[in-house]
Amino acid sequence: MINLLIVDDEEYTVRALYKAIDWGAEGITTIYDAADSDEAMSIIQQHKVDLMICDIEMPGMNGLELQEWVNVFAPSMVTVFLTGHADFTYAQRAIQQGGFDYLLKPVKRDHLRKVVEKAVSQVKQEKEWQHYNENVQKYTTIWEKQKPVIIERFWQDVLDERIRMNAYELEQSLVASELALTTTTLIVPILISVERWDKEFTLRDEEIMNYALRNVASEMLLGGHAGTVIQDRSGLNLALCYVNENLEALPWQDWEKACTEYAHACARYLYCTVSCFIGKPTVLTHISQTVYELIDTEHEHVSGHSIIRLVDSEVQKPTNVRQFTIPVAWEEWIKLFESGKRTELTTRLQALFVELRESDVDAEIISAVYHSLLNFIYHAAHKKGWPVKMLLPGGRRGEEKNPPRSLNQLQTWAERLFSAAMKQMAESGVENLALIETIKAYIQEDLNGVTRERIAAYVHLNAAYLSRIFKKETGQSMMDYIIAEKMKQAKVLLIESRTRISDICEQLGYENFSHFSKMFKRVAGMTPQEYRKSYQSLYLDSGSSSHF
Repeated sequence: MINLLIVDDEEYTVRALYKAIDWGAEGITTIYDAADSDEAMSIIQQHKVDLMICDIEMPGMNGLELQEWVNVFAPSMVTVFLTGHADFTYAQRAIQQGGFDYLLKPVKRDHLRKVVEKAVSQVKQEKEWQHYNENVQKYTTIWEKQKPVIIERFWQDVLDERIRMNAYELEQSLVASELALTTTTLIVPILISVERWDKEFTLRDEEIMNYALRNVASEMLLGGHAGTVIQDRSGLNLALCYVNENLEALPWQDWEKACTEYAHACARYLYCTVSCFIGKPTVLTHISQTVYELIDTEHEHVSGHSIIRLVDSEVQKPTNVRQFTIPVAWEEWIKLFESGKRTELTTRLQALFVELRESDVDAEIISAVYHSLLNFIYHAAHKKGWPVKMLLPGGRRGEEKNPPRSLNQLQTWAERLFSAAMKQMAESGVENLALIETIKAYIQEDLNGVTRERIAAYVHLNAAYLSRIFKKETGQSMMDYIIAEKMKQAKVLLIESRTRISDICEQLGYENFSHFSKMFKRVAGMTPQEYRKSYQSLYLDSGSSSHF
């Protein structure tokens, strides 16, 4: 779609141009006209004009002066000038002002058509170029927004050793990620370890707070150095500083000071206690090993207090293995949990941590206690026939990704875990009772066609899961209950009505009489015929015949 503006103070010239050629055939969809420059500027400001045919000699601002304005406010517009002078000076000035071409009055149709064709072609090229520039700008903006994600993914692949550490592949990956690194650049990793959160957060809140931690780390830890702050695929936060100094010139004291200030800021503004473990400078090909050394150091730090530590990989860690028995009578804990004795179970949990604090616990012991408590919850859930996530805080799975690393973290996690689990136990007890009553009422209303699957669909639960709940709460299977209720109704009909036994069988949803008779005998100890013969006469003799 191309819009044309004709500017001329002579009305007959404007009318003649309208009729001169088939503008639609030339790709012109809309034509505006103006009698002077002021009116032309107003149209240009209100509408998108692609091509202008403009007279040079006009009262007030002439066509060349109008073109100067166009060059500023509508630079992509293509202008063809009209003039009654054949003087080359006019043509020269028109071209100098940015005019595309010029026409001499009176305008010949064929010449006008040729000039318009060239001008339209120029407009189309301008539009294509503008569209290209807009796309470049659009994708450049998208790239700039995605660049941090691409950089983080590069580092995640490096740390997970998904990229081959040969010079060629590394160079290719660095170019693709636009990282200001070479294979010889020194990198100083700083592991940011959250010892504990001082407020209870949901999983989403923790993700947001971790994002804030990384943003603050970018400002405070990187300082004047190039670098990035990322989260690896296991949820570990890492600051990676790129340095070009000699080893002797590295600002260790500055990093220690920055980490200390960062830890104070996190405690004050982000509701958490953090430790920073500063690794040795290393090149890209060895960065994953250096980060593993930081993780090992973090793993050994179990006090829960904030520390800033320079990690020297040459320091040997003790290798002795300690024997430790977790002081918990798990069977008793299970009984307390299942019976809903929350206070007593909480007291035992607190006593466990008192004993742990009096012992010289290390990371291995903390890990053992953590997995034992988690296993306790799994065991309790399976005994109840529940999915494990029902007993976890907020219904979360995947706790193993970021297990507690200090006694403080472990105690906070355990208290939250047991609180959520006991709450679910209490709530599910009430909910299950209501659910059982709903199931029983539905069975009574539809004894003829009731099945386990229909009941499950009615209460919007999985049939197998529903059966487990029913048996757990009532002590009998759902099918046994349905059969018992059908036989109870059969007894009433056998005694209080003269309905044929085959019809009673059909009313209760049994297609096979022998199967009905077998089920009845299993419940009542005699066949339907024997039952009616034994009890109906007694019922009638008692004076209840008036009910028929």
